Amino acid sequence: MIFFPNDEDARFLEFVKHNYEKQLPEKSRKLIYFKRDKERDFAILSLFLGSGIRVNELSNLRLRDLDFEEKQIHVLRKGGKKDVVAVSPPSMQDIKDYLTVRTERYRGSKVQI
Repeated sequence: MIFFPNDEDARFLEFVKHNYEKQLPEKSRKLIYFKRDKERDFAILSLFLGSGIRVNELSNLRLRDLDFEEKQIHVLRKGGKKDVVAVSPPSMQDIKDYLTVRTERYRGSKVQI
């Protein structure tokens, strides 16, 4: 099943990154929350599209499952099977970008990348 043919996934991510907030009403809660969580939400979308993992696998990821050097993630598949999944380099960069703001904005633990 193909959700984004050709480069539509990249175009979707560009829209979210650069144009989505322009579609939101000025001074609305949607805009406030989008701006607050933009890097986090973008990293989630990017990782989802850049790896092909299931939503459940994505939601169960932990920081220790990320391997920035090899550009891959360790996931727990259906049936409890462990697997290693390659991730597109731009998606791994988007995760790094999010992690730089994570500690300050969300009071998350510091991560060594």
